[in-house]
Amino acid sequence: MSRYASSTNQTEGDKARIGMFIACALDFSSGFVRAHNAIGDYTWGGNTYNGVGKFGGIEVAEESMDMVPRAITLTLSGVDSSLISTATTENYQGRAATLFMGLVNLDTNALIDTPETLRVMRMNQMTIILGEQSSIQLSLEQRMRMAPRVARNTDADLKLLYSSARFFDLLPKIPLFHGTWGTKGAANDGGASPSTPPGWRTPYKP
Repeated sequence: MSRYASSTNQTEGDKARIGMFIACALDFSSGFVRAHNAIGDYTWGGNTYNGVGKFGGIEVAEESMDMVPRAITLTLSGVDSSLISTATTENYQGRAATLFMGLVNLDTNALIDTPETLRVMRMNQMTIILGEQSSIQLSLEQRMRMAPRVARNTDADLKLLYSSARFFDLLPKIPLFHGTWGTKGAANDGGASPSTPPGWRTPYKP
């Protein structure tokens, strides 16, 4: 199976020598930052990606057959001091980060076709390293890695992901509903009795 969505990129990728770059689109609260690790600017999808050359780096992600979500670290070195102050106040955690791979003509440096989307991730942690050449490292996490390790089909759990969701909010009021409160079961019979809260009866034992 081809790794490319574009047949044009597939043909170019099969060659013995190719020109390639990795690009990122980072959705910061103050606006998108779009860059790539080659020279010059490339434009696709109506957006321009600025080249940072050797000042930009990306941690190589190992391929595996398991389902372990692996983090990726982006690095920008030789950073101006103004960017350092911006990085310390920027709202970024949990916001989207998209990685692309582009192929270029080695003679003209022009894009072969629209770059391929590699991964859609989330920004996690930014590390600032001060020195003669200051650098900023930004770790990206897979969306699967950022999901809770234990999730339940409850109204509260769903609202952690989608605050306006209402799929489960009436679940406890469904007649004959059986649920667990702590270590004991409880059931809703749709009625009330003097000795129990309205709508609830004695603990349910399956």
